[in-house]
Amino acid sequence: MDVFVMDGFFSVGFNKHCRNDELMIRARDYRDIKELSKHMTLGPILPTPDNDFPYRAIAKRSNWAGYLVATATFLSYNRLDHFVAAFNREDNPGYPPERHKAITASSAAVKNVYEGI
Repeated sequence: MDVFVMDGFFSVGFNKHCRNDELMIRARDYRDIKELSKHMTLGPILPTPDNDFPYRAIAKRSNWAGYLVATATFLSYNRLDHFVAAFNREDNPGYPPERHKAITASSAAVKNVYEGI
């Protein structure tokens, strides 16, 4: 599951390092997974520099589900507009403009797939 949320971009799934009640949370940017750790309990953040997602941590499935519910509770188009704009603001050093490009490119890719159906 790939997720763009206010705290960053994460790829989440189950792998051989997880127990049945756990998931692996992967991030491309350390700031994202560090921000996530402020909102939910994670295991140690592990650097995996040779992988496509160089930062990983294990979390309980229930913690990830609770985080998604809490995040979804506060969604609105107004907040989404601010979210996308935050990734494009030069005065927001925590979220460089490249993230805005990633969000808009991802959205455009999904739109292109569904327009072809």
